[in-house]
Amino acid sequence: MRFLSIAEIFMKAVVKSSVIRFIGEQLNKTIRKQIINNCVKIAVLLIAILVYGFSLFGQASLFIGSVIIVALIFHSVFFTIPKMIRLLLTMKRYKIIPLIPMIFEGIRPSEIVAFYIGSWGSLAMAIKKEFDKTIGDWLPTADELADKLMVYVGLRFFVFVVSIVVYIILFNLVARPLLFSSASGIAELRAYALPFSMAIDFLFNTEITQWIIGES
Repeated sequence: MRFLSIAEIFMKAVVKSSVIRFIGEQLNKTIRKQIINNCVKIAVLLIAILVYGFSLFGQASLFIGSVIIVALIFHSVFFTIPKMIRLLLTMKRYKIIPLIPMIFEGIRPSEIVAFYIGSWGSLAMAIKKEFDKTIGDWLPTADELADKLMVYVGLRFFVFVVSIVVYIILFNLVARPLLFSSASGIAELRAYALPFSMAIDFLFNTEITQWIIGES
């Protein structure tokens, strides 16, 4: 019996280690996928700007470029809003500023990250919750995954910041010279919204660009 207990403990350790390694690999794949998606979006945005900047398709260039840019906007909003809602719910649960309850109430960072990921209602979380009594000892806890979860969240934020920086750099090197002459005189951060406002104005007959120029 004692041998079986030792064997069970060993097997649980092996399984947990394998699961942790597997989850780490999946998180890394997600980060790589996010980097690729961001690169593709920036490239497509620049292509759209080039299309109506050089009138590559004649009179249809503005329409084609605008459709591409607006599609990018809707794609980003569609995937961003659910994440923001879950992030806000997580911040609300942990009193908006996570550091305060962590310091004074002993809440671990992994608990906050686990709550945020669990709020998505993923299949893996649902299965673990359903069969926790029977297989719970075989699966890693949030604390055991804390390092990988925190690194994952940090990398996602880093990828987001880098993407914004890359867009700003490429905008100044490529997009700004191709936009209307008024673009070069727009101050502050409003200039970076021009490709999006122009596309929306063209397709939906709004006056966002005029507001941006007028407020600069």
